[in-house]
Amino acid sequence: MNRFSNTKKDKSFIYRLILPLLLFVAIVLIFLNSLGGLQEQNVQQQQEALHNALNKSIIHSYATYGFYPPSLNFIKERYQLNFNENLFYVDYQPLGANIIPDVTIIVLNN
Repeated sequence: MNRFSNTKKDKSFIYRLILPLLLFVAIVLIFLNSLGGLQEQNVQQQQEALHNALNKSIIHSYATYGFYPPSLNFIKERYQLNFNENLFYVDYQPLGANIIPDVTIIVLNN
């Protein structure tokens, strides 16, 4: 047995190549995860803004015309309400001329 021979494995390869590569992959995964969270928060804010705009238009219509809007198209035309119909489905159910309609907003693609 030769005492002067180097029988230990070279660990510098691990530290110089594999460790930085793993660190880079971890940073990319954390970045992509945070982008997904931002997108979800953005959709929630858009949904809340759409809900507020619908409620404001419904109440304004009742105050101005004396009746709640008979359809969602009435609101779109009179109040220029625009929203992404590929992202949100709005279920507008009028209950009567003097009863506030039932409005449900569903996120289609998140």
